[in-house]
Amino acid sequence: MPLPLLGYVHILTFFVPVVVAARRYKDLGSTLRLLSLLCLIAAANSVIGFALGRFGINNQPLANCFVVVEFVMVGLIFRSAVRSRALKLLFAASVIVFPAVWVLHQGLFADLFRMNTEMAVVSKALLVLLAVAAMGQMLSGDPQIPFGTQPVFWIATAVLLYSTGTFVVFGLGNYFLETNKDLFVAAWHMNWALIISSNLLFTKALLCSS
Repeated sequence: MPLPLLGYVHILTFFVPVVVAARRYKDLGSTLRLLSLLCLIAAANSVIGFALGRFGINNQPLANCFVVVEFVMVGLIFRSAVRSRALKLLFAASVIVFPAVWVLHQGLFADLFRMNTEMAVVSKALLVLLAVAAMGQMLSGDPQIPFGTQPVFWIATAVLLYSTGTFVVFGLGNYFLETNKDLFVAAWHMNWALIISSNLLFTKALLCSS
C-alpha cells in the first residue's frame, strides 16, 4: 500500500531536530546532547523502517527494539536535566529495570515479528510518569525563569503529548490490524501527527539555551 502524504511528512520531520542539533551541537549542554542523540537514533529508525517496508521486509523487530532504546534515552535525558538526587536515582533505576523486564517479556511471551503491545503500553505509561516527575521538578524551581526558556519543559511536553496520545495505537494496534484495517490506518495517522508534533517540540527544546 502506498505511504500517505502524512507518512512522508512525519519521516521528514525527524530530520528537523537533527539538523538544528548539528548546527548548535558545540553550544549544547549534556541534556540537549542526549536529546540530539535520541533524535538521530529516531531518524535512523524511521528511515530504516521505511526502507524495510518498501522492500517487503517485516520491520516490526526494529520497531519493538526501538521501544526500549527510546525509553532508555528519555530516562537518561531526564536524569541529566533534573537536580534532585532522588529523581536522578529514580531515572537511573528506570533505565535499568525497564530494559531487563522488556528482554524477559520479549523472550518469554512475545513474538519479535509482531507488535509487542504490552511492553509498548507499559513504556508509554512509564514515560508519562517520568515526564510528570521532570516537569514537577521544573515547576518547583525558580519562578523567575520562564518555562519556555527551559529545555526540559519542551522535552517533557513532547513526551507527555506523544506517550498519552499513542495508548490507542499501541494498546489496540494488533486488534485493529486483524479486525478493522480502516481503524488501524486512522490510528496510525494519529500516531504520525503526534510524532510530527513531538519532533517540533524537541526542535524547540534544542533552540533553548542549555
